[in-house]
Amino acid sequence: MARNDAVAEVTGALFDEGWTKSAGGRGEQSKPRGGGRGSRFGRQQEMARAASGNRSIVVKLVRGGGCVNSRQLGNQLEYVTGKADVVIESSGTLEREGSLAPSELREVVDRWSDDWKTAPRAGHTAHLIVSFPPETDARAVQGITQRFCEEMFEGKYDFVAATHSDRHHPHAHIVVNRHSEDHGLFTLRAGTEHSYENYKQVIAELGRYHGVDLEASTRLERGHVHRPATDADYRDGQRAERPRTGADLEYAQSVIAKHAQNYSALAALARGISAIDHTNFEGKGSVTYTRLGDLAENLDRAGADLTAGRPIIPENYGGIPVEQTERFNDALQRLERALDDADTKMEQATPAERPTLEARLNEAHAILNKALPESQRVEDYEARASDLGIYAKDNAEIAAANIEASGDTALREVVKDTGLDADEIIERLKAGAPNAALEQQWTLCDIKVIAERDGLDLSDPQDLDTAVEKLDDIYDRISDATGMELTTEQLEAVRHRDISAQNISASRNGDVAATSISEEGRQLEPLDTPASYYERFVVTKDADKQEFYRNYNDERPAFVDEGSSLSTKACDKATALDMVNLAAHRGWESMKVSGPQDFRREVWIEGAAKGITVEGYKPNERDIEEAARRGDLERARTVTRTDTPVSERGTGADRNTSAQSATKQTPEAINYAQGVRGEVVAHGEAPYKNEKDAAESYFVRLRLEDGRMHDVWGKGLSEVANDNNIKAGDKITLTSTGTQQVTFTERDPRTGDVVKHDAMRRSWDVSDIQRGLVAATTVTAATAGVALVAAKSDLAKMPSPADAEDAAKYKQAVEERLTPDELARLKEGDVSALDGVGTDSQQLRVAHDYLKADGQSPEALKQVSEAYREDLAARRAQDRGIDHG
Repeated sequence: MARNDAVAEVTGALFDEGWTKSAGGRGEQSKPRGGGRGSRFGRQQEMARAASGNRSIVVKLVRGGGCVNSRQLGNQLEYVTGKADVVIESSGTLEREGSLAPSELREVVDRWSDDWKTAPRAGHTAHLIVSFPPETDARAVQGITQRFCEEMFEGKYDFVAATHSDRHHPHAHIVVNRHSEDHGLFTLRAGTEHSYENYKQVIAELGRYHGVDLEASTRLERGHVHRPATDADYRDGQRAERPRTGADLEYAQSVIAKHAQNYSALAALARGISAIDHTNFEGKGSVTYTRLGDLAENLDRAGADLTAGRPIIPENYGGIPVEQTERFNDALQRLERALDDADTKMEQATPAERPTLEARLNEAHAILNKALPESQRVEDYEARASDLGIYAKDNAEIAAANIEASGDTALREVVKDTGLDADEIIERLKAGAPNAALEQQWTLCDIKVIAERDGLDLSDPQDLDTAVEKLDDIYDRISDATGMELTTEQLEAVRHRDISAQNISASRNGDVAATSISEEGRQLEPLDTPASYYERFVVTKDADKQEFYRNYNDERPAFVDEGSSLSTKACDKATALDMVNLAAHRGWESMKVSGPQDFRREVWIEGAAKGITVEGYKPNERDIEEAARRGDLERARTVTRTDTPVSERGTGADRNTSAQSATKQTPEAINYAQGVRGEVVAHGEAPYKNEKDAAESYFVRLRLEDGRMHDVWGKGLSEVANDNNIKAGDKITLTSTGTQQVTFTERDPRTGDVVKHDAMRRSWDVSDIQRGLVAATTVTAATAGVALVAAKSDLAKMPSPADAEDAAKYKQAVEERLTPDELARLKEGDVSALDGVGTDSQQLRVAHDYLKADGQSPEALKQVSEAYREDLAARRAQDRGIDHG
């Protein structure tokens, strides 16, 4: 099927078959709703605007721009409103052309500061600057700024905005009072309503209604390989781009190559939309329709330019009628609404109605998937359903035919009391799963039903095994009842097929055993273990084996160590890496692996990267390439070794002393000049080393290769992190390139005067950046989010500390699971930092126990203790049947 036909078929199917009742969108205008905000197609809309010649919008938060007292606020507002074209203010009483009078400034200062109590570390206010393209009409700047402030802040946060046209770039200053009784403390945070990305998208949408063509794409989406000049470069008159090199350059080029494919796909989509409009125009009596040929050509051109290494320059992409971009974006929004409506219909459908709807939507997704560039496609939509599962189309047709001929009594008897719905299963068998995606979806739904009925926790491997075994038995009986004679081998394949795709494995052990050990390794004790393992695991030891638990309250160890062999029931990637690293430490030269395929694959790749011969897995070409890549990183990386063999550290009391010493010395032992490598867990600003009342500093939290968390601190990290677009999940090497003298200003706490100080600051560089594919961003973000919530949720299960030793362990457990920002908020008494930790009552208990164990925040402890006691009293009264309502 041609790409244009595929797009037309899927959009036609969704629009014409009753998924949505939205209007056709031919030339209609609706109220701006932020376009890509929270949208499936937000990035595509911005890329289409970029290819249409729209200019980019810039939004910046002024670092250090928060006021700490009313005098600073007065100075800030005087500066912002001075020489203003127009002042816009949240109360609506002070809006005017020109600057505010001193009495009016004092009115705002008094009104805002009356509600200020303890100052947040970033100040009571936030100072934003919105920069518009040159020659933007001043009245448009005023209108956009006013609408933006109304939409983002009105009724939530007080603000004062001032527009200026006295420079090359018209711009607006916006000062926001961060305090709000109903909406909490104002903070810019990625992924929320108040974020750079969302602000840019809102402004781009508003620009359309003021005759200004704006867009909110990224530099890489526009094909700019190198990084822009920094603010310091601009001040020094140096505006040339800063070139990327090495792995960083390769990453940028690979991302741009994928964006080039996306532009080509968008061009096909534009032509498909135009084809649908033309069909409706010719055959259904539409009065008019919008041709998208010019936009499609520009999108094709953008793809060709990016492929050839040329960026999108707005001046070279002009002349696209605005109605084409509007029609295209409207179609994307309609497609999004159609998909959302389909999801809603399925949620509201009865079990018997749902399979037909799911099959139709799956078909539409599969067709749309074919229209995407090959590198962007989801494999499960193209892969055939298995030859084994009961929902696979061929098997389902046999079952449906037998039910039609002999009735469904036998199937209903099988399903009775299982929690599964017989009508839903029958309709699934009638529809059949034509691809792996739908087959997996239905199988996983059944597992969840079984788990919910029996109170099983699917995050617990033991409970998961139980749920899978029960579902296997049900599927076995369904196949008998419906005439599907599956063999034992086929049923076993059903057990593993779909579940392993979701990191859900059956109860099969993963084992590795040494077949050859180096001479150096044979000199070690059989259970010799790196110090870092004692830091990261709770280790129990018998005479000839030891067990490694990730948490002290885990019922089952992560893996069992018997010296020359290691075994696990977890079989996840992290455990596989831990086992291979331990094998490498003991000098294993070759080993044999058994267990689930994904486990054996990971052991083979990591083992090969470390020079260990691994039997028991046959690698494919991609496995070999990945092993080579990891091996190159191993050889290229030079990091000071901090692990020492147990045999060199003594035993008994000596070992405990040595382990404690290692815990304290490990961070200092890292040689920043040689580089520290790890996976980025978080980065941002926080009190230095999370100490109470410490000055704000920038940090990058890394998960080192041995699993330890390590925070790198330094003001200079902010620039390299932002310039290299570092995100959580990236693997990077941070290297200190030396020190430089800097001058910084701060306010003297005694006099309130601004004073200057000279200091030395580290310079940083980042290299060996390893990122995930752009196409996997949504899945990766969702998976990371689930992992973080799961890690935090463990805190709700931890008992309150009983003594000083328990308190120290409790404090460490909390700090390992919270980001520096969350930890700083918790130390201020903000219990919402524990979102994701059980119930509200459990969050209060964890906050109380942590602050008591920490002992550094008496005011916060007092505040939380009062709330905790009130909650405890209320729950006890409720248990006794007392109602205080």
